[in-house]
Amino acid sequence: MQSDTRYKVQVIDRALAIVEVLAAEGPALTLAELAARIELPKSTVLRLLNVLQQHRFVEREPRSGDYRLGLKLVELGSAASAQLDFVERARPWLRRLLDATGETVFLSVLDGAEVLAVERIESPRTVRVPLSAGGRTPSHCTANGKALLAYLPEGELEARLGPGRLRAYTRNTITTTGALKNELRRVRALGYAVDREEMEEGLKCVAAPIRNMSGAVIASAGILGPAFRLPERKLPAVAAEVVKAAEAISAELGFREPASPPQSRGRKGAVA
Repeated sequence: MQSDTRYKVQVIDRALAIVEVLAAEGPALTLAELAARIELPKSTVLRLLNVLQQHRFVEREPRSGDYRLGLKLVELGSAASAQLDFVERARPWLRRLLDATGETVFLSVLDGAEVLAVERIESPRTVRVPLSAGGRTPSHCTANGKALLAYLPEGELEARLGPGRLRAYTRNTITTTGALKNELRRVRALGYAVDREEMEEGLKCVAAPIRNMSGAVIASAGILGPAFRLPERKLPAVAAEVVKAAEAISAELGFREPASPPQSRGRKGAVA
């Protein structure tokens, strides 16, 4: 089983080598040239090229028979560019969230079992919570993390968190996977997540998910502030501002809520 896994990894590595050679030395190369560049037999390279061609990563020119990069890579490049520029597109809405709440705002993505802050705008208040872009925090005890974990398939959630108890940072930290799953169900029901001094005593955080054009959750937007400025009675109003910002960023990325059929139409159909 282990040797089979090593073989599959080797095949992927060789296929990627072909793509990289075509990108660096193209626009088109012959089978012999590719085999020489990556130092493999032509028969092996031909098998790899056939698979890459099947998936449109590589194309073969009809006249010369030479190989070049395929249109699938153009599609993937466009998708990657759209995802990479989402920080710039989110920035105006983060500033509006800062104006609405007065607290430090941030944009985060999931990286393994941690969340990575890819953008932040610090609160102008004297008492504020600094948060640097590029900073990493655990996902299970932060609002920005829970807003992302809540939409993972259960198997992926468990794989990211690993076995055993979750690390406790304060007396409020959720430390069991079962309790965290219950919390994530609440996140999905509410549309936002709250960190009630779970990562650090004296700090609270509210975050909501951001979706891309296909509806997949790719990031979270949120606010972070001292607990004394975010009492429970204020959280619903703050959460509404956070959700509004996250929805605006999602719309900026092309996400549209699916239209639900009118209830009256459903009742009429039921009667019929």
